[in-house]
Amino acid sequence: MMRSSTARNKTKSTRRSWSYEEELVLVSALKELVVRGWKSDKGFMIGYQNFLEQLMIQAIPGTDIRAEPDINSKVHVWKKHHSSLATMLTRSGFGWNDTSNTIIVDDDQVWDNYVKTDINARTMRYKSWPLYNDWCEVFGKD
Repeated sequence: MMRSSTARNKTKSTRRSWSYEEELVLVSALKELVVRGWKSDKGFMIGYQNFLEQLMIQAIPGTDIRAEPDINSKVHVWKKHHSSLATMLTRSGFGWNDTSNTIIVDDDQVWDNYVKTDINARTMRYKSWPLYNDWCEVFGKD
């Protein structure tokens, strides 16, 4: 028996949209964890997401952000973006615009060749990445 597309769509969870303020609080909390020694070469210590949740609740009373799935998902996506950006910026033909927080690419061929090696980067070219320098402090060489 085939399930209708409506039935399939009802099982999907909705994705939470974060405000820029919430993202700033989270990245600040992550930087605080790094300073406090909660991060090693292998990543953050167990329980860091619950600690972040508590910091978010203190900073933004009444927030509905939770460690799982919200913080876990956001950190996962940020790590993926950071990795793609950091890798491409080590390659010839790429640069960084500090004013607009965007990637500079010498030409379309350089971009096309890079995207073949990193599928996650395909939508990153024309976006602004204002948290990139913060991510470098938080994720380093993860």
